[in-house]
Amino acid sequence: MVVSQTAGVALDAVWTLDVPTAFDAFALVALAALDAVCAAAVPGFGPLADPVRRRVLSLLDEEGSLTCEELAARIAAADDASPVEADRLRVRLAHVHLPKLHVHGHVEYDPRMGDVRRRTP
Repeated sequence: MVVSQTAGVALDAVWTLDVPTAFDAFALVALAALDAVCAAAVPGFGPLADPVRRRVLSLLDEEGSLTCEELAARIAAADDASPVEADRLRVRLAHVHLPKLHVHGHVEYDPRMGDVRRRTP
C-alpha cells in the first residue's frame, strides 16, 4: 500500500514537473520494492525488511537499551519529522515494529514499560 501511495505521489510530481519530488518518490518506490524482494528471497529477513526496524537495531547496537519513546525521538529527530509524524512513528514502533522484532528474537521488548534492548544470541 505504501508503494502504491508513493508511486501516486511520484506520478503526480511528474505531471506537475516537480522533478525533485518525483525523483524522491520513485527512489522510495525502488527501495520498498528492493526490501520486498529481499524479504521474499532471504529466509529470516522479513522482520528486517523495514528500514525503521533496521534503524532500531542499529540504535540498540550503539546504546544497548532504550525506551520506545527514546527510539521514536531519535529516529524522528534524524528525519526532521514533525511532531505529528514523530507521534505516528512512536505508535508504529510500539504496536508494529517492536513487537515484530520481539517475536522474531531480535529484541527484548516490554510493552508495558516501553523498554527495549537488543537480544544477544
